[in-house]
Amino acid sequence: MGEVEATWVSGRDLQLLDYISSINISCGYHAGNEQLIKQTLRISVEKGLKIGIHPGFDDPKNFGRTSHPIDSAGLKRLLEVQITSFLKWAKEYDAHIHHIKLHGALYNLVSSDKSLSEVYCDMIKGTNAEWIVYCPPASETYKMAQDKGMVAWSEAFADRVYLQNGKLTPRSEPYAVIKDKKTALRQVKSIVEEKKVYAHGGHSIPMDAQTLCIHGDTDEALLIAQEIHNYLINR
Repeated sequence: MGEVEATWVSGRDLQLLDYISSINISCGYHAGNEQLIKQTLRISVEKGLKIGIHPGFDDPKNFGRTSHPIDSAGLKRLLEVQITSFLKWAKEYDAHIHHIKLHGALYNLVSSDKSLSEVYCDMIKGTNAEWIVYCPPASETYKMAQDKGMVAWSEAFADRVYLQNGKLTPRSEPYAVIKDKKTALRQVKSIVEEKKVYAHGGHSIPMDAQTLCIHGDTDEALLIAQEIHNYLINR
């Protein structure tokens, strides 16, 4: 969140905050701006949400969802500037940082690359070793964080369709994003109760997750969050 001015002004994002327990807030590179990020930080602190830093590619045109070539030095520079700015803004509201999660294409790229995952984890550990790393299960990032003695939480998506290899369906496919709240709930139930998810085509794959993600920029985010929240609190 902290990405889309229109959904904040309309009040949808404010409503959404009542149905989540942790929040990934943009650093302003893939989307959002300083004012919007600060507003999101302030309200998140007031509501007691677990706050996460959400760095991405410097590519607002594509909402950070298009991959770009990057080497270890480039990744370090990209992360340093975003984390530094975010921590400065967070300090204004005495916001405690609970976790960090990369955004979009950067999340996918780093999680599948051992060398980039090492740079990423070293940066986190050098900044604050207590931050939890939200990342895909069994990914290079997850394994690297564990190897370095860090805490990593496997993340599953409530509103994205999986491929049979366990990766997310590319957004170029028309069925990549789950827009129906009942379908999203079925996916969450299989993750929570069966520790598996049904991929496109019907095959199940293991999915042991500690955190669930909903994309706040989708039109259906609030309805999906409400549906999942009601399920979880009534289990």
